[in-house]
Amino acid sequence: MTHLTEQQLGQYRSGPVAPKERLAMSDHLASCELCRDQLAALEARADPEAQAFRASFALLYPARQEATFHLSDEQVMNYVDQALEEVAQEIATAHLKGCA
Repeated sequence: MTHLTEQQLGQYRSGPVAPKERLAMSDHLASCELCRDQLAALEARADPEAQAFRASFALLYPARQEATFHLSDEQVMNYVDQALEEVAQEIATAHLKGCA
């Protein structure tokens, strides 16, 4: 896969994307720092208050960053397939909104 376009990154972030396409995008983002940086920049432009909150939190609690929770590959696949329980789906959605 070539680099993701801004439109694809926007769809990945908040739009409807077919499960196979989302998985391919996730795989690409896992290995492409440039696209991850572009996704983070898109997130910052879309939600500057959330970005400011995360930056403030990082300054106040730097040790907490090391213990950041991330979704496992299985959780991501189940999220894409919407096979998680309702609460787990909500947690994954919230996590993915802020996770580079």
